[in-house]
Amino acid sequence: MNIFNGKFPVCYGQFYFLSTDDWDGDLMHCFPCQENGLCGVSSKGVVFFITGLHTGNITLKVILHSSEPELDQSKDEIVEASFTVSDLPMKLEAWGGELVKDTELSPGTYRIRYGAKNFGVAEELGKFEEGDIECYDVDIWPAPYSKDEIIKVTSEQAMYWHSEIKKHQK
Repeated sequence: MNIFNGKFPVCYGQFYFLSTDDWDGDLMHCFPCQENGLCGVSSKGVVFFITGLHTGNITLKVILHSSEPELDQSKDEIVEASFTVSDLPMKLEAWGGELVKDTELSPGTYRIRYGAKNFGVAEELGKFEEGDIECYDVDIWPAPYSKDEIIKVTSEQAMYWHSEIKKHQK
């Protein structure tokens, strides 16, 4: 099921899945005890995504699969994590509620694969609004809980976020 496919606004290099009004907005509350620094799932009711672009538009594709999809090795950055959807609706949201879309995810445990192509390149090129430089895929499928993992990392910026999470765990 295609949840979202198109240009998506980001601010402060982030967007979310949210099913709570109680979240304090602190990204570090979303990453404790995790390996990856791009997709935080440690705060109940929140999935926190980091992008390479600080402010502007990205291309975003969010797809719900019935089973684990094939790994797309063309992505430069790939991480996986598990999260749980409660009986509250989970929304895809841009920072500040600029764009909000229902994910239509049923309650249960899911695996999420977050992949990026050209992570941080739009920022380097000074092309913030186009939305066709940095491309992000979010693949979701029902699966038992398992530890998050970094599958592929190529950019210095993604490496920074992975190492930043480790620093705050000490």
